[in-house]
Amino acid sequence: MRNMEQARPKADQADKDQVNRDDVIENARYKKDQYACDQRDQRLNHDNVKCHRQIPERRQFVGEDLTGGCLCGEVRYRITAVPVEAQYCHCRMCQRAHGAPVIAWLKVPLDAFVMTAGNPVAYRSSAKAFRHFCGSCGTPLTWRETDNPRLVDVSIGSLDNPEAVAPTMHVWTDSRIAYCCLPAGSPFTASD
Repeated sequence: MRNMEQARPKADQADKDQVNRDDVIENARYKKDQYACDQRDQRLNHDNVKCHRQIPERRQFVGEDLTGGCLCGEVRYRITAVPVEAQYCHCRMCQRAHGAPVIAWLKVPLDAFVMTAGNPVAYRSSAKAFRHFCGSCGTPLTWRETDNPRLVDVSIGSLDNPEAVAPTMHVWTDSRIAYCCLPAGSPFTASD
């Protein structure tokens, strides 16, 4: 009687090449996922940046809490604590999200940031961050980490009085647009 089992084909070089190609593809996907976060997600090591310092007491600039909101007025907020820091961001994600060459941010504890009117729309701009903006007029308002957010970055341009807090440093300057001049040797210029 004949053996009813079908013989399996033997592996040849083409099969081994396919296995190797699959490994290369999987490795490329891993690396893509590993580096998929945007530049703002790769936070600076605060101890290694000479210009990182706390901003002077905010009460010197304004007498009351900071307030702000969007262009159309639908979304309003209040900041009830002294900002931890303020910076100009030159990363490509911020440039594209705001449609501007550089963005001014202030950072405060999340529990000191209160929405007083409206409900901003959240957009997950990367694996690690959400950006919030007005759903009616599109004004970019905040940036915060996805996992365990303790701080929130607020667009200084959305403050009612944007002169109340002045940025003290530049970050992600490697991706700055060439025509955005930074003073040479500026003590407030941080290199990424």
